[in-house]
Amino acid sequence: MKKWLWLIPGIAVAWSSCQKDDLPYPEERKLDFQQQTACGVYKERTAVMKYDESKYQIAFNTARRSFRLQTDEQEKYVSCVLSAVPALDAELTVSVRRKGLVSLDEGDYVVKVLKVEGGKSWLWNEENLLGFLVRTE
Repeated sequence: MKKWLWLIPGIAVAWSSCQKDDLPYPEERKLDFQQQTACGVYKERTAVMKYDESKYQIAFNTARRSFRLQTDEQEKYVSCVLSAVPALDAELTVSVRRKGLVSLDEGDYVVKVLKVEGGKSWLWNEENLLGFLVRTE
């Protein structure tokens, strides 16, 4: 029994070094998100809901800073209201409401504006590895 006790500190060090916060994945996921072109919501490397004109409707209101993506039958939707007009490197809040999307929580998310281009804004929430690609024009 005593000859195996020396393994315990090594196992503890190995386990603690593999915690989520220490992994390089968040930066890679943010870069992956910036390559997306379809409006929608992305969690880690997966689209929670992204625009496909054959399945979804998209709406945005510049004056209200709101964006909505929904299925034609409205059984699934995501609605986002921005606290400010997105400007590069700015920090703002996205208030999210949704229906039929279990992998996305409703609530407020603090995001950083990564990119503003072609009437779209790429908004990133680092804490949840969550990206919002929204129409703003």
